[in-house]
Amino acid sequence: MKRIVLPALLGFALLIAAPCAFGQNAVLDKALQEEVKKNKEKSDKDITSDKAKDKAKTWLDRGRAYEEVAVRYAALDSNAALMAYDAYKKAVELGNGPDSKGAKYAKEASDILGGGAGSNLYVALLQQGVGKYNAKNLRGALTLFQTASLVNPKDTSSSSATMLAGIAAQQLDDQKLARESFEKYLAAGGKDPAIFYAVANAYKTEKNFEKAIEFLDKGIVANPTNKDLKSEKVNLYLASGKSEDAIANLKQLAADDPNNVQNVLNLAILYDNAYTQANDEIRKSSTLSKKGDQLKKKIADQKDKVSVYTGEKTKLQASTKKAPKNAELKRQLNEVTQKEVEFKSSLAQTEQELKDYTAAQASASGSTVNLPELTRKAGENRKQAQEFYGKALQLEPANYDANFNMGVGYFNEGVEIKNRVDAMDMTTYGKEGKSVEQEAITKFKQGLPFFEKAFETNQTEEVKSSLKNTYTILKGYEKTDAYDAKLQKLG
Repeated sequence: MKRIVLPALLGFALLIAAPCAFGQNAVLDKALQEEVKKNKEKSDKDITSDKAKDKAKTWLDRGRAYEEVAVRYAALDSNAALMAYDAYKKAVELGNGPDSKGAKYAKEASDILGGGAGSNLYVALLQQGVGKYNAKNLRGALTLFQTASLVNPKDTSSSSATMLAGIAAQQLDDQKLARESFEKYLAAGGKDPAIFYAVANAYKTEKNFEKAIEFLDKGIVANPTNKDLKSEKVNLYLASGKSEDAIANLKQLAADDPNNVQNVLNLAILYDNAYTQANDEIRKSSTLSKKGDQLKKKIADQKDKVSVYTGEKTKLQASTKKAPKNAELKRQLNEVTQKEVEFKSSLAQTEQELKDYTAAQASASGSTVNLPELTRKAGENRKQAQEFYGKALQLEPANYDANFNMGVGYFNEGVEIKNRVDAMDMTTYGKEGKSVEQEAITKFKQGLPFFEKAFETNQTEEVKSSLKNTYTILKGYEKTDAYDAKLQKLG
């Protein structure tokens, strides 16, 4: 889960500290502190008194005393808020049980535990939780935040106990508890985009992409202008293999913010990746088809050889019957028979290889590849990639990624055409080799300006290497020294 990083919760401390006696003069504040301390000490004695320890009022008063400590003078006891919470619970327990006269006090304590009007218990728990968080006592902070969430589970403010509990749990690497806390915050109506993002990220880590998308969608509804949530949704579609959904969402992002070069560039990259994937499938299919043809040709050759040796064996058998004592005829028959067995064995192996290969091909593809359709899709994706790279360069002419990727696209097209030339036999080359070579040269030259612009922007090794390769290839094709100076400059 992506962590929500908060170097300190000082902002929260200030936000929830409203009940404290800020602005009082020093004398009055000291007197008030002494009174709060005195009430605390009295409570400590009362709960040991046989006369008072089993009365609901004793524990109600203790809860109020420790609540006051936590809210106003937390330095007196860093666990005062929890002490107050436990005291209120004890008041409820006694008032509804052994203390027959304590029902009134039990109700008061119960109202306070439920975050009733006039109760500062929630503030007390949050405030001391913040103190422990900032002191790096994450486990103590978590306990306080979780307790506070029991008092007021419906708080969705920026200091929500459930949200703070999730943040503390994250820091403790308890991702399950963090996610549960964040989901409680969201279920109560919380709208913080960082929390939607964190929950979606947690489900993404678990490979539960459907739930991750669900929370991102909810976050986008709650925060319709938030770009991070929308971008993460694109990333999730990509991570889950739904590239078409990713493209559709990114297209919408680009349409909503047409001057955002990163969205346009990312869209170009998605189309580029789709083109590469389709091209790889075409290449793989062609390779597989070629291998199948090779195996079929090998089988035909082996059958011809088997046929030759079978025919020769038949002739020798007839001759041997006429001259059964001829040792040379017997030797030739044994030799031919052995050869026939060897070629039949090789033929059987090749036929099994073709059978296994055909089954593996069908299993890998799931169905017959529609090469014309795949080729059409590859061409369309390549066209879209170029279009959006072009738009990115209109917005930012010196964009390194857009320039480099445009150069790579043209370079790879040139390489594919060059490979066709390299595979030609002399007869084919004599007929069409030169014109196809010219197509390759055109592609390399189209990509060259983009590599050069990218190199001006950022002299990385990848673009430097691409420039060297392009200059070297063009020099070889054009038989000129015009590229020597450029190659020498690159080093």
